[in-house]
Amino acid sequence: HSLLTGMTRNKWPAILTQEVMRAERYGVAPTASDVTLLLRACEKRRHLKEALKLVQQVRANPDRFPHGLTVAHLDIVLGMHAKLTTPPYTRLFFEWYEREGIAPTVRSFQELARGLEADEDADAIPSVMRDMQSRGLEPDAIIWNTLLSSRALRGDEKGFEEARAQMAKELYLNTFSEYARVQLLCRLGRLEEAEAVCRALPKMHVSCAMALLEACASRGDFAHALKCDAEFGRAKGVLPSGRADSLLLLMAMGRLSDEGLA
Repeated sequence: HSLLTGMTRNKWPAILTQEVMRAERYGVAPTASDVTLLLRACEKRRHLKEALKLVQQVRANPDRFPHGLTVAHLDIVLGMHAKLTTPPYTRLFFEWYEREGIAPTVRSFQELARGLEADEDADAIPSVMRDMQSRGLEPDAIIWNTLLSSRALRGDEKGFEEARAQMAKELYLNTFSEYARVQLLCRLGRLEEAEAVCRALPKMHVSCAMALLEACASRGDFAHALKCDAEFGRAKGVLPSGRADSLLLLMAMGRLSDEGLA
């Protein structure tokens, strides 16, 4: 287990699996913690296919893996689905919890909510929250924040304000709600209002800077994009990401092309 822990930082999941198999030949059976480390390695490398293969191996070989699958194992793979696939696949994988007789935890529902953030169904995350409550679990700040973010992504101002008011009532309101408000205003094309919110923030966040740049891109306003990048990105200590620089470059190329200089 100690060897695997050290190797997880920079080895490929397939190599780590080989190490587990080699240990078995010496009579060292893989533990639940070993499986967790292997899944973490898959997560780090974004190898969802390898993670699913490992989950299937654990299910199909109870003699080799007497501990079976744990909620921690499923949470890791659910989180990978949330990041790497679409909402239907995230929902489908969540059914594994019931199939394996494993009760989902708050962390499980956090990952599910993240995976449904971009779902077209406006009731997707509220349904997750109702499911939690039916199991005796209460939605936490992370899930409330995800609900706000999903409303912002849809440009649903009414739904956003309703969720924000409920968060205040539940004492979950935090700085993230202002980050989400910036994203909402940018999605609605109200760039000047979004900038005013950013100026009042105690600390700028990269998601806000990117939302402003994307709003400028949708307007085709390269000059304003440079202004936002200078005022809210680099000047506020938000490190310029590759995505931000790529977006500015594409806008610059489009501007040159429009002016006949490309």
